[in-house]
Amino acid sequence: MSEEQKTTEVEPAAEEKKKGPRGPNKMPSKKANLSRRTLRDAARAKKRLLLAKDKEFAKGYFDAKSKRSAQKKVAFRKRHTTKGA
Repeated sequence: MSEEQKTTEVEPAAEEKKKGPRGPNKMPSKKANLSRRTLRDAARAKKRLLLAKDKEFAKGYFDAKSKRSAQKKVAFRKRHTTKGA
């Protein structure tokens, strides 16, 4: 085997060892005094799981997120057009 073939064989194994998203298996046990960072991480993992499982919830979630974004843009334009005129 040449050098190039050996390196291509090693690369897929390296990809498998990369860390993936945190799932329910890697969630910290429920203890008192968890840090904010840990609690936020747990909430994000729970939300990702819910979005992946429940397609109806995901649709509503992203529609509402888009609506809020559009409302912020409209409010920003209103504020800045009146100041500039």
